[in-house]
Amino acid sequence: MPSAVTSYSNYDLIGTDATTAADNFDQTHPLYQSLTDYAALRAAHKALRSGAQIHRSSGGGNGIYAFSRIDRDEQIEYIVAFNNRADAATTNIPTFYKPGAQFDLLHAGGGQAKTRLTTAAGGALAIDVPPLGFVIYKAKTAVPPSTAAPAISFANLTDGQEITLGTQNIDGNAVPERLEIQADVAGVGYAEVTFAVRETGTTTYTLIGVDDNPPYRVFYDASVAPAGASLDLIAVVNDLNDH
Repeated sequence: MPSAVTSYSNYDLIGTDATTAADNFDQTHPLYQSLTDYAALRAAHKALRSGAQIHRSSGGGNGIYAFSRIDRDEQIEYIVAFNNRADAATTNIPTFYKPGAQFDLLHAGGGQAKTRLTTAAGGALAIDVPPLGFVIYKAKTAVPPSTAAPAISFANLTDGQEITLGTQNIDGNAVPERLEIQADVAGVGYAEVTFAVRETGTTTYTLIGVDDNPPYRVFYDASVAPAGASLDLIAVVNDLNDH
């Protein structure tokens, strides 16, 4: 609604010549239009709403931050890359595909982008991102299925290891420290790791959580176990191809 505060009208508003003295609910405003486009993309592609997010690239001086999104059922990889520089930037993004896989442009914000890309050696995708813009690409086909489950091992715990949990103080309140449980999964394929725990001598495991991107880990509130208890932990890797 229009502002009655005169000094506010001196502010330069983004994307318009209007001031706060006017009614600024404007459905033709570029931000409104952009958010409309983004909402439509999100609604049309499940992976962008709730897919696993796999870190792909950051730093390196090229100004690009990139990640993959992939839905566990569809298993089609999306690449999202942002450029925080004022000039166009290029980087190679790893993917789950072999050389020759096709990716099609879904959206380019801030400028023009190539409508079609093809993975090169090692499955890497060379992406150009507009200045202060971003791109979203979608693979033409599903990720090639693996032939077997990858090897898995605990990364930060060993059999028989004794751990004493203390407490941390947050705003004057004693809070039990959580136990980090991390797993190493061989290879670079798409997978999920499920973590569970039981008190030694019992038969039923309790689910702790599931992680769908590396580093695969969960944080367990071990204070629910009796003091001095011995725990059995299990980590199960699923390549989402029935292995």
